Amino acid sequence: MTIGFAAESDIMELRRKDMLSQDIINRFMKDCRLIIVGILEKIFERSLNRFSFLEATGCISPESILLKQKADLLHQMKYVLHLILSCSHITSNECDQAFIQFSKLLEESSSTLLPAFKNFHAGNRLDRFYFETIKVSVDYKVLSKVFIFIFTLSHGQASIERGFSINSNMLSENMKEKSLISCRTIKDFMVSNKLKAREIEMNNEMIKAFRSASLQYKNYL
Repeated sequence: MTIGFAAESDIMELRRKDMLSQDIINRFMKDCRLIIVGILEKIFERSLNRFSFLEATGCISPESILLKQKADLLHQMKYVLHLILSCSHITSNECDQAFIQFSKLLEESSSTLLPAFKNFHAGNRLDRFYFETIKVSVDYKVLSKVFIFIFTLSHGQASIERGFSINSNMLSENMKEKSLISCRTIKDFMVSNKLKAREIEMNNEMIKAFRSASLQYKNYL
């Protein structure tokens, strides 16, 4: 364990001045270790990694589907479905349908869907892979409901906190609430449609619409 150059320099300086004994230094290092252990324990307590449920959701990972035995993947999915059922987020009939659809997905992952699974990289978004590439919401409707539950399970407050950050970046002096809401509406539309500001063509018709937007809004009221 290292305590950093600054702390080590201070300890060395105090040692040269005979202001610290080796016993005090040992106790200090022991306290540092206890603090680190305590922090790690708290992180572990709040982490989803310690739950067997999260481990079982690994059955939907494309890498696992390509490498693991089908029986093991089905066993994990069955565990996931039982837990979701116990939380009343899905019905028993939907569990049966989802299990059948997942089994079908495993079969197709080694045939018609094999290229898509092989092209998936760990850095890619799993939700986009299943809903845009595999299109589970079309061919595996009930299973897609289970996927949505899994994908949003550990989402926490990330989108809300990100929204506050976006708002703070948009704020300027004397900006009114309606202006901020308008900016966020535009921003959210661009994000949802994968648009970038530099890729949008500002033609004459759009400029004209912007200039008369206030007047049209007043006429509408």
